Amino acid sequence: MEHAGITLSIIIPVYNVMAYLRPCLDGLLNQTCPAGFSYEVLLADDGSTDGSGAVCEEYAKAFRQVRVLHRENGGQSAARNQAIRAAEGAWLAFVDSDDLVRPEFLAALAGELKDGRDVVLYNSYSTRDETIRAPFRAAQFADGLDGYLRRCIVEYPFVTAPWRYAVRRQFLMEQGLWFHEGIYHEDCEWCPKVLARAKTASVCEQALYVYRDAPEQGRDSTCMNPARWAKRLDGFGQVVPALKAEAAAFANDPVRRGFLLRSAALAWQQRLILAAAAGKLAEIAREETANRDLLAYTPKRFGLCLRLAGLRGGTHLYRKLWGEH
Repeated sequence: MEHAGITLSIIIPVYNVMAYLRPCLDGLLNQTCPAGFSYEVLLADDGSTDGSGAVCEEYAKAFRQVRVLHRENGGQSAARNQAIRAAEGAWLAFVDSDDLVRPEFLAALAGELKDGRDVVLYNSYSTRDETIRAPFRAAQFADGLDGYLRRCIVEYPFVTAPWRYAVRRQFLMEQGLWFHEGIYHEDCEWCPKVLARAKTASVCEQALYVYRDAPEQGRDSTCMNPARWAKRLDGFGQVVPALKAEAAAFANDPVRRGFLLRSAALAWQQRLILAAAAGKLAEIAREETANRDLLAYTPKRFGLCLRLAGLRGGTHLYRKLWGEH
């Protein structure tokens, strides 16, 4: 349940992140809170074996805002879901334990978390190229959330990263918007569902989050590790039908239906590109008849990327899907 005394619950899944955890927590716990604003940090220790759990306990003893939830290893989604259930804040935000937040994170959010909104979107700073990638802009919402979703169907200035969303907890619970457990790329399903079901949203244009994705910081060695390709392919393989099923529930809402199908198409594209890189394109292509309906939401330039990534196999699938010779 929500407690009037806590405005924001910051949820951080933790698993074997000793090299990153202290900087992440220090950045959150050494900020100035505006008057009347309070927050908690929920650390969902997902069965860490490297001492990260002990660090969580250390911070919980030193800072009254910190609570620790220890659990057997079940994956990031399960850890987040447990924390959502345990949260006491009216709003929820998500931080990855190997990332950072900017010093103005809490002060900026405090001005945005207001009644009448379901979601607040904000931007992130990439350490790879020192830029704000795919920024949310207030102008994109000049015609409200529906106007933004309508633009997403064509332009897609949309980001599937939970750590760029602050979500009203009551809305999340009422809608049953849980993270899909046991798969990779669950964010590609959760984020579109959140926006499709929200009635209202607003934007903070500041880059409040620091995404640590420079090659020397290890993101390439995890996300792009060939050993994980099978799980990533399976993850996208589950996200696509989940989003298509969600779209079917909006049969009378062409904007939200189109937005969800566009999101499904993008997940499908990523699956095909990954299959090409993994040498499994021919195997994956056998399943693609079921997704031909997504071609209407797929930029043709993707087909060219597919041809380049898959070479001969990609060209064959491109011709099969787009009917060109």
